[in-house]
Amino acid sequence: MRCMKKTKPAFAARLGAAIFACALLVMGCPSPADSDSPPPPPGPEPAAQLENTVYGGLNPGGAWVNVSFKADGKVICSFSNDNSTNEWSYTYQDDRTGAISSGGWSPGAFTLSADGGTLTFTNFGNHGASKTFDRLRKKDLTPSPSPAGLVALPAASLAGSVWGGGTPQKENTGWLTLAFKSGMKVVCAFSADNTTNEWDYTYANNAGAITTGSGWAGPGSFTVTGDGGALVFDNYGGHGAAKTFYRYYQEGSVWTISGVSITPESATVQKGQAKDFTAEAQGTGGFPQTIAWSLTGSQAEGTSIDQNGKLTVALDEGAAVLTVRAAATGAPDKYAEAAVTLQDPPVNRQPVPRITAGGTDTFLIKPDGTLWAAGSNQYGQHGNGLYGINAGSNAFVQVKDAAGSPITQVKQAAIGSGCTVILKEDGTVWGSGRNGNGSLGFGSLYSGTANYLTRFTQLTVDGTASGAPITGVTALSQNPAGAIFLLKNGEIWTAGTNTDGQLGMGDLINKTVFTQVATDSEGNPINGVEAVYAFNGNSYFIKGGQVWAAGYNVNGQLGLGVTANKINKFTKIPGMTGAAKIIAAPAGGLAVILKTDGTVWGAGLNDSQDKTFGMTGNFTSFTQITGDGTLTGTPITGIRSLACFGGNLASVVLLKEDGTVLITGNIAMAGLYRPPEMTSNEGYPYIIGKDKWGTGITGVQEVANGFFLLNDGTVLGSGSNGVGRLGIGVASADSTPVGLWLDDATNHIRFAQ
Repeated sequence: MRCMKKTKPAFAARLGAAIFACALLVMGCPSPADSDSPPPPPGPEPAAQLENTVYGGLNPGGAWVNVSFKADGKVICSFSNDNSTNEWSYTYQDDRTGAISSGGWSPGAFTLSADGGTLTFTNFGNHGASKTFDRLRKKDLTPSPSPAGLVALPAASLAGSVWGGGTPQKENTGWLTLAFKSGMKVVCAFSADNTTNEWDYTYANNAGAITTGSGWAGPGSFTVTGDGGALVFDNYGGHGAAKTFYRYYQEGSVWTISGVSITPESATVQKGQAKDFTAEAQGTGGFPQTIAWSLTGSQAEGTSIDQNGKLTVALDEGAAVLTVRAAATGAPDKYAEAAVTLQDPPVNRQPVPRITAGGTDTFLIKPDGTLWAAGSNQYGQHGNGLYGINAGSNAFVQVKDAAGSPITQVKQAAIGSGCTVILKEDGTVWGSGRNGNGSLGFGSLYSGTANYLTRFTQLTVDGTASGAPITGVTALSQNPAGAIFLLKNGEIWTAGTNTDGQLGMGDLINKTVFTQVATDSEGNPINGVEAVYAFNGNSYFIKGGQVWAAGYNVNGQLGLGVTANKINKFTKIPGMTGAAKIIAAPAGGLAVILKTDGTVWGAGLNDSQDKTFGMTGNFTSFTQITGDGTLTGTPITGIRSLACFGGNLASVVLLKEDGTVLITGNIAMAGLYRPPEMTSNEGYPYIIGKDKWGTGITGVQEVANGFFLLNDGTVLGSGSNGVGRLGIGVASADSTPVGLWLDDATNHIRFAQ
């Protein structure tokens, strides 16, 4: 051999170092066999024949150990941490058990796996730890390739890596281990003659050399493959032969995964809904933290879980329970599971989620986009081809076109002065009824008696019957006095009555065709508008939570701090932020703003008959409504929607997050149930406790003028019904709520009991 054999100290004397906290290698980590590498190829060793096989792994102290079995009953154990080797005897039996022994310390008893791929010491060196070593070379001298999953090599150093292979002269009997250390040093251990050497090496750009500095030149120049799995000497030791060594270990690449946690550990999910899960793997070392998600128990094709942990349950899922599994990709046998209980969605009677109610007419939009009308229809505003005093209906009737086909794709309806405008899903706008003062934007058309529009007709840009249709509208609003607003690309377009300046155009002139509202009172362009509201003589819009107002203001209902009337340019309300929705009394005497934080604020008429805001006296600035009707009381919170009931002497209905309803103001005018203890308008919000039949009113989803939509699809109606606006089949006032819902089978209104 070309290298000098080192003098070895007594092994017992160097035991403290041999538990081996080498800076090269990781303390207490499992061998590459414990990683996510694939098992080595099959090839059991014949009983009692381990010669020429080589195994490698970490000892309990974290040092790399090569175990090279020779043909004479001897085994060479090379320890990389202290540059030492030992030659010991070994025994091996047909039952694949054996032992490495010496006169003193030794690794001890071992067991060989059935395929010969691993060798496990039951108590390595009597240190109380079981250690498994992977086979690096089989008896037929075939080396094992590098295990999968090793971390990348350092850019300019091989430190922390261990490589192995045979040498040209001793191919059949020897094994060379290359353990690269810090400081550009490498330990070379030759099992053939039981020697080790520590030499210098150079390395850059995947190429380097190992040199001895004297005597034999050493292994020489080498290159490293692009994947970092093999190190190739082009002329090993000057013997004219190329040799390939495989990387079997890399500091930081050995890790363990001990388990996986999942959140939540159990869940209840409604069919048709989704649920997000999270999971985390626990372990030591640089283990992969990715999770593989899977699902069992599903019966519907649309039920699935994606690799971000989002569970989607199909509406037609037939299973009652699903199991979500989160497994560590680095150790698929480590996983956590969550049990998911499925619930059927609530069964609704035909819900009517959109209700538009005026003083004499009501429109319902069903979820299928069809339109239903009840009430007066004196001017053809129902769009059913009729008009006149007796043309209305006290039961809801489906609106159809002239050919008898149902009008569909209706998104929104707005009731004006003897006319109705609907917005369809495609952004077009349609109107029916009279066009007084241009309230439908048709110029002077359709404004006289016997010349009303009795079918919904598409509104046009220039106000002519044959003009280009208006498109791209996202919302609309119309007031009882005949003003209409369209919201398009964040801009406001308006037409109709403007006697109080409610169009915000800077004058009091009616507009008979749609005209853009260009600027506010300060000359700023009006754009980016999120919502627009038209009431009787006044108008408001919301932009970024702030509010602008125009029009009638005798009672201070614009909230501008003054009672100056006929504000003909939209003016910003001082200090108002966070606005989400605005309502006003049908007659326009007061306004209430719902903020995004669930509080409510009122301005305008608040006389002794109403006491809508609790305190008596009108308010010219928006004032927060409290629970006890005083300025210093606890503010009302938790409100998600609101509506005005009645006429000028109005009540305000507040819908709470929990589905219960508060009312303040003129309860009698709203025709709502009055508890026996309430002998007059209390002037503070009061819970509406019962319906006509003594049942508590809860589970309310939305409120409109005279109507409560419940979560189960039931609609309760209350208030004035002289022309049949409640659609209950009779045209008489009913001072308590009446239950009704749309019945698909018969297409008419039925009472709840």
